[in-house]
Amino acid sequence: MAKKGTILVGTIGQGVFSSGDDGATWSRASVGQGMHSDCIVRALVSHPSQGEVVYAGTDMGLYQSDDGGA
Repeated sequence: MAKKGTILVGTIGQGVFSSGDDGATWSRASVGQGMHSDCIVRALVSHPSQGEVVYAGTDMGLYQSDDGGA
């Protein structure tokens, strides 16, 4: 069985959702961490050499996570 992985999904109007178990369960990421909860995520990308660093480009600005989106 493959090791479970983390999936991040940028949405239109719901911010970023995160799953730490290959999509079996989901929770909204970034609530209470500064990202506006109903922002439109236009781009979501991890740093090319530091996988724990994730950038989200939204209609409210650019956000950075240093802990993989947690």
